[in-house]
Amino acid sequence: MQKQVYVIDLFCGCGGFSTGARQAGAKVILAVDCWKEALAVHEANHPDTEHLCTTLGRDLDEFACFIVGFIDLNVPPGGHVHLHASPPCQLLSCVNTSKVNPVQGRILVDWTIDLIEMISSHIDTWTLEQVPKLIFTYLMQKYNGRVIHMQKYGVPQTRRRMLLGNISWEKLEHFETNAMNFKEVADSIGFQIPAHVDKLSNGSSKREDGTRSLKHADGKVMVTERSLTAICNTVTGSNPTLYDSQNHKIQKMPLHLVAALQTFPAESKFDCACASRDTRRMVANAVPPLMASILISTIQP
Repeated sequence: MQKQVYVIDLFCGCGGFSTGARQAGAKVILAVDCWKEALAVHEANHPDTEHLCTTLGRDLDEFACFIVGFIDLNVPPGGHVHLHASPPCQLLSCVNTSKVNPVQGRILVDWTIDLIEMISSHIDTWTLEQVPKLIFTYLMQKYNGRVIHMQKYGVPQTRRRMLLGNISWEKLEHFETNAMNFKEVADSIGFQIPAHVDKLSNGSSKREDGTRSLKHADGKVMVTERSLTAICNTVTGSNPTLYDSQNHKIQKMPLHLVAALQTFPAESKFDCACASRDTRRMVANAVPPLMASILISTIQP
């Protein structure tokens, strides 16, 4: 008989990992983040979860004591406790080339690892997700880490992530499958691709008036194109965009299409955030629920 899995989701954002964990049969008992708007979205979709709005990365001893006490109060004897963490990757991601600061970016990762080691006797399994960087080679070697291509597991985009923790890589291989291409995803949710849009683009930049244009250098259009029948680029807060290559025009994807590319279920609620731009960013930053569901399935005791 399988044990019930109880999940604690740190740096939870709007709830990608929590959503996937619930789909895999786990109970999400605690979600922690400092982003109030994202936490509001999480609460709308997970009303039975305890939510804590706080800045992680501060007093390690104090937070470790809180987590241990929370587990003692909320997990019955014999329950399987899984802790997941997705520390912010903005200072590490190549998408934010002007803001990359590996030293600052790894601080929260190291803090999370220290927390996991401090409370190791109170949790059964754990996972940590982060962008793949050479500075984390030591962690990958020590904590059973690998870099995975999520499209191998059905996530319809070219997202790559480093995963650490109690992951059965042998079990994970059994979940490998073909991901849908962009057009197939659009068709699956009834999204009508606008006339003349024939490509996806990662080459947009923001004008001063808030609209978006194509990047130019010496009069040449610089745009990374991808076919509509190819796997989508990694979803970010602003890219990819729909691209009319004949007229060099771009169009932002609607939120429900971005959510589908991130594998959020259609019934997910995202109307709790203060601004639509922030909503897209929080959806793009999330762990794809499909990947989270698979990970929880590999640690089922």
